[in-house]
Amino acid sequence: MNNFIDFPDLGISGQCVLCHSGRASGSLIKLVATSRDAAGNPFNFRLSSRVGVHDFAGAGTMFRSLGFEFYSSFRYAQPSGIPYAHDQIGQGNFLGTGTRGPCVSCHMSSNRSHSFLPVDSTGTAVTSINTALCNNCHASGGIGNSRFNGTATDLSLHKVGLAAALKALTAWVNMKGLGSNTNWLRSSTFTGGRNNGADGTALAAAGFSQTACVPPADRSLDAYLGMRNMGASLNQNYINNEPAAYVHNDLYVKRLIYDSIDWLDNCVMDKSVEGAINLTGNTSIFLGSNDRLSNAEKSTAINYLMGGPGGGRPGGN
Repeated sequence: MNNFIDFPDLGISGQCVLCHSGRASGSLIKLVATSRDAAGNPFNFRLSSRVGVHDFAGAGTMFRSLGFEFYSSFRYAQPSGIPYAHDQIGQGNFLGTGTRGPCVSCHMSSNRSHSFLPVDSTGTAVTSINTALCNNCHASGGIGNSRFNGTATDLSLHKVGLAAALKALTAWVNMKGLGSNTNWLRSSTFTGGRNNGADGTALAAAGFSQTACVPPADRSLDAYLGMRNMGASLNQNYINNEPAAYVHNDLYVKRLIYDSIDWLDNCVMDKSVEGAINLTGNTSIFLGSNDRLSNAEKSTAINYLMGGPGGGRPGGN
């Protein structure tokens, strides 16, 4: 089944897109969800491996083409009031960035060629920014300064924020048994936490009813539930293997994480993400120590995704 994604002409950077655009996308999950085999049978979400993006798909992040989107595409478009121009770097000498496209302009601006990293980091801390190109937009007075001020210290905050938000999403994916699966309706057997009952009583007691997560016996919601469960898992795996996602297109990534958590907590898109993140410290539901967030990590994730307690969906729509 073909699912083509068109990228703009990026000049010599188009050579990078060939390998860094992913192998599949969230839209493919939606496509197979409506497909039927030669005998007329629908796609079986109870017996299928996950559709996966593959690693280091930075071009797909930059051009918002790979994630599983829980809403219509306009809710993932760049808002007019939030500046974003990474997809214009190196095109038509945009703000003095040259004509080699975004990939080559940022990642091959030294004699180290393909091995050049625009930033150096240790763990979640950015220690240095190795290209002056960022200053074209992010220096004081630049069009992107309000989002990132061009310093390694500020960029570290974005990197740390993504790590915390992704850890929260990973905790929910793992707790629902959706990290690596072949039955995407299987999450109903994990709705109380691993080894903590199949009826979701622990989550319901915490304010997250799991009624909407249970597939009806007549399989009428298999495609609806299955593709969203697989989609949330795809988003987690994709972002986890896209280490520079916080730079390539941070708002797009924030929305994918936010929406995935919003789905996983109760299978309803009701903007319950702040509560879902705060729940990840619950030792009776999130049984794996690696799947629990500290208070500091929860606060960092909430600040990164929503701007702080009481905030809404990233980007405001």
